[in-house]
Amino acid sequence: MTASIQVTLDDSDVMAKLADVAARGKNLAPVMAAFGDYLVKETVTRFEQEKDPDGKPWKELSAFTLKFKKGNQILTDSTDLRNSFSRKANATSVRMGTDRPYAALHQFGLKKTLKIKSHRRKVKSRSKKGVSSGVAFVKAHTRDVDTVARPFLGFTPGDRVELGEIVKEHLEL
Repeated sequence: MTASIQVTLDDSDVMAKLADVAARGKNLAPVMAAFGDYLVKETVTRFEQEKDPDGKPWKELSAFTLKFKKGNQILTDSTDLRNSFSRKANATSVRMGTDRPYAALHQFGLKKTLKIKSHRRKVKSRSKKGVSSGVAFVKAHTRDVDTVARPFLGFTPGDRVELGEIVKEHLEL
């Protein structure tokens, strides 16, 4: 008779864990929702820090702009844009952004001469008799627009790491 050894592996625990991970992997909607929430939070942080996704400070406000602003915070007069970000997630993707039409102007900037059509504008005027309101007619004209880009949307290497952590947490790895 020869000498031998027999090893029996009971992999039922491992197989059960793999089946559990596979089941979690079939529904990634919670992962996408959590990642969308993370992206919204990061975007709001960029407004607070006044930095783009790469960490570079936004360009300072011009002296002209500062004359008309209430404070000196960039892109935060009313907090409307900063607080408008939301996300929509499903099992395969997440979309994060804002519905504010002027957001693209600030994200990408604009240098252009715009043609403004004639239009009516509500006006208020003050006099010794009090405040009166009415409608003024504005003639067609052009306006030079030179708005610098102050990017707030973006996907960074740190975001990629955070997505990996969210996936690990979801799969309980």
